[in-house]
Amino acid sequence: DDDEDEDDDGYDEDENDEEDDGGRRKKQKWVRNKFLDIEAEVDDDEEEDDEEDGFGAEAGFIDDEDVNDNALSRRQIAADNENLDRMHTQNENQSAEEVARELRKRYGRKTHRKDTDNVPRQFLIPDVLEDPSIWAVPVKIGREREIVITIMRKRKAFDSAALNTPPMAISTAFCRDSIPGKIYVEACRPDAVVDAISDIVGVYARTVDKLFQVPVEERADLLNFTKLEHEVKIGGWVRFKRGKYTRDLAQVIDVAQNGEKVDIKFVPRIDMNPSKLELAQDSRGVKRRRHLDSGNNALNKRPQQQHFDPSEIQRVYPGELTKRGNIYEFQNDDYSDGFCERHVKTTALIVKDIEPTLAEIEMFQRGRVELDDEGNPVNDSVNLRQLAKLKQKANQVIQPGDHVEVFEGDQRGVRGTVDAVNGQVIIIKTENAEMKGTKVEVQLDHRVRKTFKVGDHVKVESGTHIDETGTVTKFDGKETTFLSDLTMKEVTVFSK
Repeated sequence: DDDEDEDDDGYDEDENDEEDDGGRRKKQKWVRNKFLDIEAEVDDDEEEDDEEDGFGAEAGFIDDEDVNDNALSRRQIAADNENLDRMHTQNENQSAEEVARELRKRYGRKTHRKDTDNVPRQFLIPDVLEDPSIWAVPVKIGREREIVITIMRKRKAFDSAALNTPPMAISTAFCRDSIPGKIYVEACRPDAVVDAISDIVGVYARTVDKLFQVPVEERADLLNFTKLEHEVKIGGWVRFKRGKYTRDLAQVIDVAQNGEKVDIKFVPRIDMNPSKLELAQDSRGVKRRRHLDSGNNALNKRPQQQHFDPSEIQRVYPGELTKRGNIYEFQNDDYSDGFCERHVKTTALIVKDIEPTLAEIEMFQRGRVELDDEGNPVNDSVNLRQLAKLKQKANQVIQPGDHVEVFEGDQRGVRGTVDAVNGQVIIIKTENAEMKGTKVEVQLDHRVRKTFKVGDHVKVESGTHIDETGTVTKFDGKETTFLSDLTMKEVTVFSK
C-alpha cells in the first residue's frame, strides 16, 4: 500500500507521510461527478495506462454503471460532433442550385391550408348562456355615430379610477351606416343599456320596453361586414347610378371607416331659369320650388353642369341661400369652392371602371395650384399628369374623317364629319339640314362624342372591353352595341 500511495499523483507527499498515534490517516478519495465532464480528454492509450497503474475502476471505489454511462455519453457526443462537422462541410461544398433543389424537395409538397376566412355560420352564432345580448336602440337619424361615441366616452369615464362609481355593465356600442335610426348596445341586462343611454340627446328609448333584443340567429348578419369588391379611395372617381346626376362624374373626398358611405364632390346642375318651377310646401310648411317635369323627361331636360356661383344663386333664388363659414347651403345641399358636396351610400355609386373624359376632368381643375420644393402639385384636386394624359388621348381619339356629335354646351346638337384637328380645336363639316356643309370650329373642351352607323367596324378605346373590336349592330347616341369579333357576342359600351 505504501508503494501504491507514493505513485499516486493525485495526493501530496506530505499528506501521504503524515501519521499520528491513532494510526495511519485515511486515504482521501477522488470525487467523481456523473453529471459534469470535468476531466480533460485523453487518448485511449492513456486510459489503458491508467488502468494498469491502478487508476481505473476499483472494486468498491467507483460505480461501474456510472463509468459505463459516462463513457457512452462521451462517445455519443463525439459521434454527434463528427456528424455535424461532416454536414457543415457538405453544405459548404453545395452549389446554390443544389440548395434550392433540397429546399423544394423538403417543403414543396406541403399541403395548403384551407381558407380560414370561410368560417361556418354556426361558429359565428354566440352562446346564449354566456355571451351578452345585443339590444337595438332607436335614435335620431343622422346622429347614430355621434351617440355611439358619446356612449363609449361615458363608459370610459365610469371605468376611470378617478370616479367613485361602479363601471357601466355594457360591453360595447356600435352602429351600421346601412341601418339608419338605430344603434346597438351589447350588454347582459337591458337595464344596463338604459343606464348607458340616459341623458343622451337624440336617444328615443328611455325605458326597457323601448329596447329591442336582436335574435341570436340575426347577430351574425348584424356583425358581418361585406368587403367591397372595388375599394373606394380618397381622390378616386365615381359616377352616380340614378337621379338627376345619373352618370355624372364625382370625386371622393372622404371614406367612412367601414366603406359603406363616402363624401363626394361634383359639379352641380342647378336650373338658372326657374320659369319651369312652381312653389310647393314641404312637410314643414316651407315653400320651395318644385320641377314640373319628372321621370325620363326631366332627366333629358336636366340643367347643364356649371360651377356654383353664390351671387347668381342669390339673384335667381333670393332668400334660399344660407352660409356657414366657407360652406353655402342651398336646397338641402352643401356647396364649397364651386362644387356640391354630399354624404352618400357607396351602393348609390358606380365605382368600377371609371374613365373620365377630358372635359369632365378639367371641370375639377379649379383655383391656384401650389407646388412643393420639387415642383409637384400639393393641393390640386386633379392629378395634372392625368390631365395631360387625357388631353393627349383626346387628340388621338378624334381624328379627321370621324363622325362626331356635340352633345353638351352652346353648340349642342351639331353633327358632322371631322375635317381637321388643330390642337384643342376640331373643325366639323356639319350634316345638319339647316347648315349642311358648313364648317364649324369646336373646342375639345366641349362634350364631343363619336357617332356610328349600323355596320361600322369599331374598336373600344377604354374601359372593361378595351381594344375589343366588332361590327356595330345598334347605336342610340349614348350607347353603342357591337358584335364582338372575338367572342361573337353583343357588347354594349358608352359612346365617347
